[in-house]
Amino acid sequence: MSGNPSRTANLKLNEAVAAFQAGEFAHAQGLARALIESSPNEAGAWGLLASIADTQGHTTKAIEILKRAIAFLPRDAALHDSLGLLLGKTGRLPEAEVHFRDALRIAPQRHETAANLGNLLARSSRFADAEAMFRTAASLAPQEAKYPLQIGRALLAQRRDARPSFMQAAELGRSALKSADTSQQTSRSFNEPYYDALSHLAALAFTEGRPEEALSHLQEAVVKGAGDVAQVQFANCFCATPFTGPRPYLKPLLARALAEAWIMSADLVRAATRLLLLEPSIQAMLRRSAEPDATAGGLLSDSHARDAVADPLLLAILNEGIVTDFSLERLLTEMRAALLRAEHPRNELNSYRAFTVALANQCFSNEYAFAETPAERDLVAGLERRVQAALETKQTVAEIDVAILAAYRPLNRLAWAQSIAAQTWPDILEPLIARQLREPQTERELSASIPHLTEVADPTSKRVQQQYEENPYPRWIRTPTRGRRYSLDEWLFTHFPYLPPSGRHPAAPLEVLVPGCGTGQDAIGSAQRFANANLLAVDLSLSSLAYAARKTTELDIANIAYAQADILDLGRLERRFDIVECAGVLHHLADPVAGWRVLTDLTVPGGYMLMALYSERGREDLRPVAEFIAERGYKTSADELRRFRSDILALHETHPARAIVSSRDDFYSLSMLRDLVFHVQEHRFTIKKIAEALKILGLQFCGFGLNLMVRTQFQQRFGASADPVSLEQWDTFEAENPDTFAAMYHLVVRKPI
Repeated sequence: MSGNPSRTANLKLNEAVAAFQAGEFAHAQGLARALIESSPNEAGAWGLLASIADTQGHTTKAIEILKRAIAFLPRDAALHDSLGLLLGKTGRLPEAEVHFRDALRIAPQRHETAANLGNLLARSSRFADAEAMFRTAASLAPQEAKYPLQIGRALLAQRRDARPSFMQAAELGRSALKSADTSQQTSRSFNEPYYDALSHLAALAFTEGRPEEALSHLQEAVVKGAGDVAQVQFANCFCATPFTGPRPYLKPLLARALAEAWIMSADLVRAATRLLLLEPSIQAMLRRSAEPDATAGGLLSDSHARDAVADPLLLAILNEGIVTDFSLERLLTEMRAALLRAEHPRNELNSYRAFTVALANQCFSNEYAFAETPAERDLVAGLERRVQAALETKQTVAEIDVAILAAYRPLNRLAWAQSIAAQTWPDILEPLIARQLREPQTERELSASIPHLTEVADPTSKRVQQQYEENPYPRWIRTPTRGRRYSLDEWLFTHFPYLPPSGRHPAAPLEVLVPGCGTGQDAIGSAQRFANANLLAVDLSLSSLAYAARKTTELDIANIAYAQADILDLGRLERRFDIVECAGVLHHLADPVAGWRVLTDLTVPGGYMLMALYSERGREDLRPVAEFIAERGYKTSADELRRFRSDILALHETHPARAIVSSRDDFYSLSMLRDLVFHVQEHRFTIKKIAEALKILGLQFCGFGLNLMVRTQFQQRFGASADPVSLEQWDTFEAENPDTFAAMYHLVVRKPI
């Protein structure tokens, strides 16, 4: 009995497709060729053979395969469509259009081909024609959300009203999601048009002055599983949205955004605090704590207190960030003192345990920046003795007492810290035990394994090292993690689209040096930013490096090697780097240009340097603070830094030095404050000084890393003559907008080939 030739061919094609999907390209190719030899009219085998060639990077060969196939099968619409896609991929747009139109003449019902032709026409800026093709596709497949989405994009390009099309795409996406099976519900590709439609609706609403509507669209996208891009959009939109009252429905998502670090914690905490302060319970507690006759019992028994301390957004802010609002700091300081002074039986304070644990971790994170009175100091000493004695005599210790003590003193610094660590505590204390005992112990263990690449001999380097051993910098708890990593050229094009390609192969390993890496936030960001990157991150401070190593391990990042070294002695390294990322470091050297020269020598010809330097104009607001410090003669101990903070807060609001309270987040953490205005060594740059340094070092300026708003303002200021690599123009712009580089000059330069 003879077999069915058609069935046999289908089986062989299925076998070839399975091999291709498994990555067995040679096997799949052999099967496809054998099938074509026995049956030249087997369109699927031709298509598979072209797909294998294209996947292996041989697109031109794939095109030739499809042309040969069409010679055998000139009426096969799928082959014409595939050829159109490959021709479009290689930029041969007119040829691609011919084959798409051939496919539609053969099979007018092919909605995918109509959409492919629409995309091709849009690439040629023929947006009206593209819109027509997308409408054809939509009429052929009215249930598909992707077609009204594409119509909306074409309308946007023509500056026409796209909102109805995006609304239709979103509604179709909702309907599809409701009827989808479990695998489809969690499939990014299945839901992509739905998510994109919501993103477009959000962008339209935001630009038209309806930020809360924009936020609602992004909230829907995030809740429905849109992923990290939508999460970042939601968080950024939230930060830019002014609120006039509480929004309780946002709190769970904001708490998640903080815990998962959708964007930089400081930005999110700042915006979340503004929303939190609109809560009636928080407002009532702020008023109550400001009353001159406020007592511990009165604060804790206030009818609003239990609502306030249970607020999920407040707990998230305390656990995941650093509070940078003085009114909230004042309330927290008063609540801490009230808990310390409370005469209630300890079990009556159990409803405050979660809050007190979060408050203790907030104090640990800001290095106990909150003010402390002499009376509090005496009470804390007594509490410390009671807890220690109870532990030593195996008596029961109230969890609330451990949490209150940890809100005033870091548990890991207590001589009897191991007695606390050895106890079994309820789960509610777990965040506290982890933050204040286990994590510091891990850092101590890691510090012993960090290699020393160079000695630290320079006198200035030694003083800087001492500062950062005492106050590791910067303080951070969470940092954003990126799902996608970019090649160097992809990253350059995203941020500096006017620059020519680097000339590097996208898959080539990228050697990255991060000198002065501190506690690792920049190094971790770089490791997640670039594909195929190998990082060496060095710093003077072993304490900072140990923190960085712990965080890197927690995030399961394996491509960073940490080492202790002085930038000035790195020249002895034989290794060279494609990227040197040095943020906020050179201005702390005795001779910044000398350090920059060392790093330049370590950069390969054609390599890039990502630098960050203090701006003279950008730090002008700190001049009154420096004068205030000089007048009062503050030192740099923790007690002296707290005294400085108290004295600043006591100033009249019109005093120029007091502006630091609202203008600089670094005021709210002792290590950040010390780095900001008490640094042992600091230089400030101007754009002219940067230009001089680049000339001395023979480096090419590529541009400043700035947000879209500033780049747009720069373009508008200089019009057609705007040149993003003109330091002269940027100098003029900064003179007119002195806050432009308040954070720092973030610049990219290149070492010539």
